[in-house]
Amino acid sequence: MSAKRTPRRKTTRQLAINADAVLKSLNIVFDADRPDRIEHFRPTTKCTALIRAVTAHESDRAFLIVAPYGTGKSLSAVYSLQMIENRPEARATLRSIAERLRTVSYELGGFAENRAKNENRRGLVIALHGACGNLADALQKAAIESIQRVGDGRQAKFLQSIATETGSDAMVILAAVRAKAVEKGYDRSVSFLHFG
Repeated sequence: MSAKRTPRRKTTRQLAINADAVLKSLNIVFDADRPDRIEHFRPTTKCTALIRAVTAHESDRAFLIVAPYGTGKSLSAVYSLQMIENRPEARATLRSIAERLRTVSYELGGFAENRAKNENRRGLVIALHGACGNLADALQKAAIESIQRVGDGRQAKFLQSIATETGSDAMVILAAVRAKAVEKGYDRSVSFLHFG
């Protein structure tokens, strides 16, 4: 009979890990322009409901997602944002994720793949995070950030002249962004309100 060996304690060096290999939580605003933050994304059947709704594959345009921490809500939202904006620096990552998405939802994966291949498929995403004391002001800033992310920074100047004092001003801003999206040939404009 062999004697039971006590496991050796790992040294600090053995415990050291590559910080980039640790999955960190995502933030739809702070990670909107970082395709490297989503490259590990493995779409699941549950996340396809969010992606389908955000990309206008469902008739409902307003929805609420409630799920425990770590279930992929923010990751799915950041992926959807980047897929809609379809910026050149994100396309390689988007194509890779689209292949994985295709194994879960063939139709949605095909949509994502075709979108990533076509540089003319672009959209605007207004992403908000946290409580907004002044919704119109938050929408205005988020819309300007989106327009700048997609490379049309000069086009954002029209938003700066819109008042941001009332709830009605928020609706004016959304209407102005949608009109600009149509004028510029964007095929999608989406607003994310992300509290959490």
